[in-house]
Amino acid sequence: LDNPPSCIALDCETIGLDWHSTGFRILNVSITPKKGSSYVIPVDVEYATNEKLWGRRTPSWMKALTPKDVAKSIAQIKELLLNPKVAVVGHNLKFDVHSLDTIGVNITNWWLDTMQMAFCIDENMQSKSLDDCARRWLPTHAGYADAFNKKTDKSRMDLVLHDEMLEYAGGDTDVTYRLAEVTLPKAKEDELNYNTFQKVQ
Repeated sequence: LDNPPSCIALDCETIGLDWHSTGFRILNVSITPKKGSSYVIPVDVEYATNEKLWGRRTPSWMKALTPKDVAKSIAQIKELLLNPKVAVVGHNLKFDVHSLDTIGVNITNWWLDTMQMAFCIDENMQSKSLDDCARRWLPTHAGYADAFNKKTDKSRMDLVLHDEMLEYAGGDTDVTYRLAEVTLPKAKEDELNYNTFQKVQ
């Protein structure tokens, strides 16, 4: 917070996919400030302290997470995301914006959505999921979450082991960060189309 990055990729893992629903909760917030570096921040005490989900990489502090710890983390996330000098990148970022709003966190500098960039580059691309965008524009990271996706119900992320959550959630924001670096220049190649994207879409 004292030396904030100029840009971060952001993602939330949740219970439920509808932020209006009664049981909707954010389990953790992932942030990538540079390629290859991710922070997965737990913001749900029940999930973090569930012994059935502990693995070899579950740190002792997480096992002892308290509501006070979570409140501190949320305050720090809020401070970071309210900083107008920190550009925020996401894939389907509107989901994360609405999700974070449920815990009182707003994003000041919503800068770039890689799903929207995919639409701008190729509106005929059938699927603009993060996985498919990675396959197309980040071949080195293609299939990074295939095994996880095959066995996981994304609406019940609270059932995911902490080890697996750490790898998956951190991977999501790392791939999003890298995707932003690749797709933005591609989108700008067609000046008229990009202008339409900015002013209309």
